[in-house]
Amino acid sequence: MSRNAYLRLGIILTVTGVIALIHRFAVTTTRLPPGVELAVAIVLIVVGLPLLVRGTRRRGRPSDSDRGGR
Repeated sequence: MSRNAYLRLGIILTVTGVIALIHRFAVTTTRLPPGVELAVAIVLIVVGLPLLVRGTRRRGRPSDSDRGGR
C-alpha cells in the first residue's frame, strides 16, 4: 500500500473510533449494548493508530527526477 493509503485509512479508523468513544460516554441510551459500543471504539482506535504511524513514517518512492532521470 502507498503512504497515502496508510495515512487515509489510519485517519479514518482513528477518527471514527474517537467519535464512537465520545458518543459512548456522552449518550446515555444507545441501540447497542454498552460493552459492544466501547469494544468497537477501542478496536477502531487500536487498528487505526498503527496504520497512521506507519503512514507518517513511511517514505514515498523517489520520483524519476530524484534518481537522475533514469
